[in-house]
Amino acid sequence: MLVAAFVCMPVIAAAETVRCSHEFPPQHYATTLIDRWAADVERFSKGRIEIDVVGGANLFEPDENIVAVARGDIECAFSLNFQWSRTLPLMTVTLAPFMTASPNIPRRWARSQAVEVLEEEMREKGVKSVAWLFLTNRSVITSKGRHILRPEDFAGLRMRGRIPVLDRTLQSLGARTLPMDSSQLYEAMRVGIIDSAMTDVAVAATARLYEQHDHMVVLPLISVYANAYVNQKWYDHLDDDLKNAFQQAGENLSRLAVTQSEAASSAAQVLLRERGVNVHVATDEEIEALRAALQPVFLELFLKEAGDEGRELIDLVRDLE
Repeated sequence: MLVAAFVCMPVIAAAETVRCSHEFPPQHYATTLIDRWAADVERFSKGRIEIDVVGGANLFEPDENIVAVARGDIECAFSLNFQWSRTLPLMTVTLAPFMTASPNIPRRWARSQAVEVLEEEMREKGVKSVAWLFLTNRSVITSKGRHILRPEDFAGLRMRGRIPVLDRTLQSLGARTLPMDSSQLYEAMRVGIIDSAMTDVAVAATARLYEQHDHMVVLPLISVYANAYVNQKWYDHLDDDLKNAFQQAGENLSRLAVTQSEAASSAAQVLLRERGVNVHVATDEEIEALRAALQPVFLELFLKEAGDEGRELIDLVRDLE
């Protein structure tokens, strides 16, 4: 009887585990948002999917995540959009200086035609986009002893580099760029390898860059997103309910990220001032002078890499304003 009863019991399918890599440290607000996104996927899937989030670049290095997901080594990752610059130059469009300054853009981004173009290109690379986490459109330019405000202030500066198209744009003003990620900034400032860095205002606070650079200019220079994506072949085997779980969780994340980014930016500026930083919020006139000097150079370089699709994408982004 016991055997018969056991045989008749329903079989409960084990949840499918999804390994998801990202680079954010535990103290970054993006980590909290990603954990909430993972919980949402699990909730909307009614427990059929479990997300195993591994942050702090402890699973793969940031520049390894895209390839790792595309070839199926892991199922999921979050990457900063500019980390796609070599395999998908279109992704760097949000780095066009001052082109995405409008607060309307991050609110409209996830459902925009611009994103549709990018996500189609991602599918061709073997990954499926499932969420867009807006990080910032408020940058700081750090320095010691003076503000970097005018185009001529960049001449001779040793600056933190990011990607070639943006580096060459800064070089057009006479700056020298040295590529490095955010984790290297503090030490590079401390030993004097760089004179200035362009980074997110929240990063300047959480990474304690104020201990090394005492002048910072806040301005809407570039926008950065962390995009979540999964292996396309893995995603294709999911039923509609599980695909909808990712869609609902992604929509929640996109909404929350905008609010959290605005709060983090405001709080960071307060903290920087409390730590003795001379914070200057760029005026409209100062922004226009830098825009006129930087944006045309960037767009010319961008279009050389992105071609006609790049021109279409620029128009779609500008339509979001």
